[in-house]
Amino acid sequence: MIFKEGKMKYLKILIFILLAVLLYYFKNRIELDNIIKILVILGFIVSFLTLYYNFWKPQKLELKIGKRLFLIWHDRTLNSSPMIDVFCTILNHGASAIFVEGISIELVKDNKSTQFSDYFFLKLINGSAFQPYEFSHPIVVNKYSSSSIMIAFKNGELKYKFEEGRYELVAKAILKDQYIVEDRINFSLTQKQIEQINNNKANNKNDGVEILL
Repeated sequence: MIFKEGKMKYLKILIFILLAVLLYYFKNRIELDNIIKILVILGFIVSFLTLYYNFWKPQKLELKIGKRLFLIWHDRTLNSSPMIDVFCTILNHGASAIFVEGISIELVKDNKSTQFSDYFFLKLINGSAFQPYEFSHPIVVNKYSSSSIMIAFKNGELKYKFEEGRYELVAKAILKDQYIVEDRINFSLTQKQIEQINNNKANNKNDGVEILL
C-alpha cells in the first residue's frame, strides 16, 4: 500500500506533464523532433523513479504503539515478574527489508525511568484473551510493508511495584544495537487499578489489568 501510494503520486505528475507537452504541441505546432526528445527525457525520469521506489529508496522505519489498550500484570511462572503487554506496529517506508533486532519500553514516572525488555509474543485466543505463543525474536519487515504484534515486556526487577499516578510509556525499536525510532504515550494508574494489579499478584493470577486510553 505504501509503494502504491508513492508510485501513483509520481505517475499522476508524469501524466500531467505529458498532457501539458501534447497540449503545447498541438497549440504551437512545435517540431516533432522536439516532442520525441521530451518523451525520451520523460522516459528516463520514469525509469529513474521506478528504480528509486523499487530498489534505491533508503530504509525508513516507523514505530507505532497501541494507544487504546495495554495490559499490566505479574507472571507467576517468572517469580511474579512485572509485565506489560503492548500492541506494536513497525512500518517500513523504504525499498529494502529491515531487520529489527528487538523492541524495548521504558516507564517514566516522577523523572525516574524503568526499563522493560521484550520477552514473548502473544496472540488472541477465541477473541477474548491474549496468550503467549513464542519467545520474542528479531522481526523482519519487508519493503513497503508493516508488521503488527502484541508483545509482553518483562522487568527483571522483581521488587518493582506499579504505583498510582501519571506515567509516560516510551517504546523503542532496536536496529544494529542502536535505538532508531520511538513512540510514546501518557497514561494514569488509579488506586483501584493498583489494588487489582496487587490482588492478582497476591493470588498468583496471570490476569492483566486493562488500561484504556
